[in-house]
Amino acid sequence: MTAATPMLGTDHHIYRRDGRVYVHKMGGGEPVIFLHAVGLSGWTWRHSIDQFARRFTCYNIDLPGYDCSDTPLRQYSMDDFADSVLDVLDGLGLERASIVADHTGSIIAAIVAGKHPKRVHRMVLDGLPYWSRQ
Repeated sequence: MTAATPMLGTDHHIYRRDGRVYVHKMGGGEPVIFLHAVGLSGWTWRHSIDQFARRFTCYNIDLPGYDCSDTPLRQYSMDDFADSVLDVLDGLGLERASIVADHTGSIIAAIVAGKHPKRVHRMVLDGLPYWSRQ
């Protein structure tokens, strides 16, 4: 039995006013954005993204302030993270994409979809916590 070989991808940075956002791209097909929970990084998708990349073009984002992305000079709100995802879509030239997200990444995805429904094709949200502005 041979071990599975992970798919290779390409590393990118999207430049924004608050700094660079790191994106790892792999696969081919319809675009899918992966959003990690706040406090973690895109590395959390390492065990599953290869499977998605067999059918989709996967964009694994490190949200601002995490891992390979720059840290903003101020604390980000959920709306700020959602704006950064929209900037990534624009920077990648994507008019519309599906989103796979977990925990607070799911909140960010829901905000993106609520503010800009035509930019989101489908969503898979895991562990969407209760959240309020208070």
